[in-house]
Amino acid sequence: MTQDPNQGKKVLPKLPFRRIPDDMAWRLDAEGEILALPPESGIALRFASVLPFLLATLLGIVALIGWCIVILLGGAGREPIWVLMADGTLEVGRSQLALAFGLGFAALGVTLLSMWASFHGLAGSSGRVFWRGTQIVALLLAAALALAAVFGADFLASLEVSWTYWVGAFAVLCYALVMCQLRLRRLDKARNLEQ
Repeated sequence: MTQDPNQGKKVLPKLPFRRIPDDMAWRLDAEGEILALPPESGIALRFASVLPFLLATLLGIVALIGWCIVILLGGAGREPIWVLMADGTLEVGRSQLALAFGLGFAALGVTLLSMWASFHGLAGSSGRVFWRGTQIVALLLAAALALAAVFGADFLASLEVSWTYWVGAFAVLCYALVMCQLRLRRLDKARNLEQ
């Protein structure tokens, strides 16, 4: 008499090779049978609303790479930070080190915060507080860009940043404001349907 090696173990069925039309995902019920899940509503809006966060994440990663190359390794015609510290006085070295690591931590903070916001915004459970806070931050940044463009033309010229970059940043912030408002409206609609 031979024993079955699968005896006493629950064998889960394999997923089919093809999907049934209009089904977005699969899961198993308590008995191990395959259940099809209906498509989730509002997924396109959720993806569209996190695009500004993904753009900020991308720019943060680029800033971190640039910080490593320019500040730490001395690229782009600059000397590495340790050479600058060795050549100057102690006070100059401290200020250079504080500036270098301050820029690095700022780029890292923006990257991590925008990554968290991307994941949180993509979740269906992101609530009114998150989207209202995002809307306030985007509004403040857009106002700062507009004020800098109007009152700080000399400052913008000293940064040597093209005007199209400022307009592009302003357009992304306006897009974020619109997406936040759409997500807030979706939350209000869902709350009204529950009542």
